[in-house]
Amino acid sequence: MINSIQKMSRDLSPSEHLILKCLCTGQSNLAITESTHFTVKSVENAISRSARVFGVTSTPNINLRVLLALAYRANFLEPDFGSTEKARAHLSFL
Repeated sequence: MINSIQKMSRDLSPSEHLILKCLCTGQSNLAITESTHFTVKSVENAISRSARVFGVTSTPNINLRVLLALAYRANFLEPDFGSTEKARAHLSFL
């Protein structure tokens, strides 16, 4: 279950924060590059680094971007998200 998402192993950089905020709104990598002016490679690298920060990995049935958005949301956008019924409903598939 939620043990797929760990506590952060380090602080996120300002660019990682910006990219993850965009990811949480459902933007594709291309859309993120257009709104932030980062390169596609920079966005891809930031997403990969951020996944390692949260200890998030994908499987054939679980999308890394979804887990990363949930982890970011729980840590920064809605700190009480992880303890709510809403979070349990979102994470019940894990």
